[in-house]
Amino acid sequence: MGTTKDTNKDVIAAFVGLAAYCFIANSFYSTYDGIKNAKNSINRDNQVRAKYWEDTAAVKKKLLAEENKPTKPEEEVKTFGMKLADADTVSIASSLCKSHTEYRFDKCMRIWFNIHKNFSLLDIKKNETSVAKILKVHDTDSELGKRVCITGILMSIKEDSNGAAKGTFITTDDGSSTVEITSLGSTEGVENGKNHLRFCGFITGMSGEGMFARTEMLGMFDIPENKKL
Repeated sequence: MGTTKDTNKDVIAAFVGLAAYCFIANSFYSTYDGIKNAKNSINRDNQVRAKYWEDTAAVKKKLLAEENKPTKPEEEVKTFGMKLADADTVSIASSLCKSHTEYRFDKCMRIWFNIHKNFSLLDIKKNETSVAKILKVHDTDSELGKRVCITGILMSIKEDSNGAAKGTFITTDDGSSTVEITSLGSTEGVENGKNHLRFCGFITGMSGEGMFARTEMLGMFDIPENKKL
């Protein structure tokens, strides 16, 4: 049988061994966690780098595509104003103004005709529509921009703030119909109540209802001064 002194030595040795084991185990797990965290950090860094290069490559690809993009023909990049200014017929201008939403049709056509003020654009041998037809169907949408020359009596005329002359005209060639006219040309010699006047222009709209319905036109009086334009 051992002595008490020997027993104490064994307990101390066991305790020291257990402490050493715990220390070694803790060091192992700490090292393992450190390696694991370092690995995760490296993976995150790699993902960030990969995303960076992926985004960079996408940007470069987009820029390259823009550089190599075919240049649009000059006709496609023209502004609406340029296209309207280039329109050399009432029909072309009318189509442009019908498709534009910024300006009302009558205002758009007035801008165009101020650029291309020429009586020959309006003077036609055969009307493209008639005031009587417009009043009958009471719908100008399909008749907008169509050219008409009317004959009748000028009831009133007055210059507006923009230099145009606005007046009321009573036709006599297809029945007695009232037409509101806007003249952008000369009105020399044109007087209220004067009969057998000829006015050529295009349909810009309609105003009023029922027996008060009136067709609206923009154009010029058929007088020598306007034929010089």
